[in-house]
Amino acid sequence: MNILTKAFQEITFDDVVECCRAETLESAVLDYKKSMPGDLSKHFATFSNTHGGLIIIGVEEDSVTGKPKTYEGIVFDGKLIDQVHQFASNVSPFPRYEVRATDEKAGKIFLLVKIFEGDQPPYMSNSDSTIRLRTGNISTPLRNADSRELEKLHEKKARAQVLRQDALASSDLIYRAALDRAIGEWKEKRQLDPSSVSKHEPAEIESPFRVTIMPISPSEAIVNYRFIKDKLDEYRVRTRFYRDFPELNVETMPGGIMFAAWSWIDSDFRYGEVTEKGVIDSVVDVLSADPTKGIRQIAMGHMVSNLVRQLEVAKKFYNLIGFNGLLTCRISLDKAKGVAVYGPLPDGWQRSSFGSGSELTKLGSYEWEVANLDTVKLNDIESLSTEVLETVERFYWDFGMHTPNKDMLKEYLKQQGWKTP
Repeated sequence: MNILTKAFQEITFDDVVECCRAETLESAVLDYKKSMPGDLSKHFATFSNTHGGLIIIGVEEDSVTGKPKTYEGIVFDGKLIDQVHQFASNVSPFPRYEVRATDEKAGKIFLLVKIFEGDQPPYMSNSDSTIRLRTGNISTPLRNADSRELEKLHEKKARAQVLRQDALASSDLIYRAALDRAIGEWKEKRQLDPSSVSKHEPAEIESPFRVTIMPISPSEAIVNYRFIKDKLDEYRVRTRFYRDFPELNVETMPGGIMFAAWSWIDSDFRYGEVTEKGVIDSVVDVLSADPTKGIRQIAMGHMVSNLVRQLEVAKKFYNLIGFNGLLTCRISLDKAKGVAVYGPLPDGWQRSSFGSGSELTKLGSYEWEVANLDTVKLNDIESLSTEVLETVERFYWDFGMHTPNKDMLKEYLKQQGWKTP
């Protein structure tokens, strides 16, 4: 039995014992530790820079041969897993990994840490700026002369960018097809019963606000596509003011699920998808329009609320599938030129608290990104709130609006269920 090829979640105590009895040597992708080291961050960086690997804590290796010497396991303490997460958070960029304890035998377990090859190298421990690679069963620091190895690390980063662009393009194709279908259904319904739908064709009044969250390098499936639909209720987020995500009317699509919902009366189109590569995409129409009165406006609160909702969905989804790693969160607003934008207004605040709206006269399309996002930050609401507040302040700046009242923004997030620092 090759422990490196067995599904990580299925490795048992006996599997580790069998691996040790077979005298499986430490290697470029396998490392033994008798007990929890004082710092695993260098190991996270080294494995991430090379081909990934498995660390088994509870096995003592022979320092000369690299063979397992003793393999009794360790007494399980829930804080051990917290320690591993802490070590991972001390690496930049944040690495992809999984951690779990095996089943227990005679009061002992083996702690398993699976580290994936990274696509955003070079990875370094924050306590040591040396770039290291795994060669054989040791960690080797790169010297200035190792220029080709450094080039390879940077090539991985370029490839990750291409993969993100491909994922966005694929998502956009599905979204556009869903929108075209909705417009076709609107036209058909309009012919059959004009009074049952809005008088205005969807494509003419749509201002799509889009939030796309995905791993920094969506190169492979990180969850079984069937799981995405089977566990829908476990990562669905129900909101106070806006609609759930994912909505109930989901359809299957290549590698995931999607939904496209349409309100026939006010031409409100909503789209969403979740894929096996960890892409979570959402498009909502944030435009409030009444052409008969010449009203075209966007309440920024709709944008903020949908952003918060998607981050909550991502947190629940990645926690559910056990994914850890660096993420991107791309935000965009299109077809907004000539539209008036108003800041978010919490309950109990007067409109004068944030000033008048601003008409967008310069651009029709805008794009932003939530900075420094990873799965650790998704679970730290206070830290995440800081990033979201900075993103919302960027909304104001790019729209040419006055600097927002920070207390007002914090109160708005609080009413969305978020604590703010």
